[in-house]
Amino acid sequence: MKNLVITVTAFLLSAFCMHGQYVPQDSPRIERQGKYLVYEGQKLSADAASSLIGKLQGTDMASSWAAAYGKYKKGRILLSSFGGVTVLGAALIAGGIIWIENYNYDGTCLMGPGPFITMYAGYLATLTGIGGLTAGAIIYAKAGKRLDRIIDRCNYGDEYRTAGTSVSVGAQKNGIGIALNF
Repeated sequence: MKNLVITVTAFLLSAFCMHGQYVPQDSPRIERQGKYLVYEGQKLSADAASSLIGKLQGTDMASSWAAAYGKYKKGRILLSSFGGVTVLGAALIAGGIIWIENYNYDGTCLMGPGPFITMYAGYLATLTGIGGLTAGAIIYAKAGKRLDRIIDRCNYGDEYRTAGTSVSVGAQKNGIGIALNF
């Protein structure tokens, strides 16, 4: 039994392999600062960034950059505009509550539906704003991630893997065993 455990352990250890990737640092790196692409220390306009990516990776990648850049801008616009709608809704709710609290309850004055309509409008605006903020955050985050993947592909070349880290057990490229790919 002891020999079987040693043999299986030795077999598994001999089948374990790791691969790394060397990236030379002498080539200029592309970075992203918000919506701007920075190349050799200079912020590029949208057209210049698309042109640079087209030169490095081809026209398909340049059109992917332009599409992701447009979605990134739309996500920012959604976040700022629906943030304002949410704040307006909260202000309407607070105004309706203050209106009700300051009402004279001695019966000499009829209140009417004004504060309740204000509060309902505030609830509606707040819910609409939260929905728009959620959609804007999703669009903004996904587009930003796509822009980062395009930049990584430009920096690391075609060998760049978008899958991240993976562990697999079984048949591998160099035999049978456990493989950690990163």
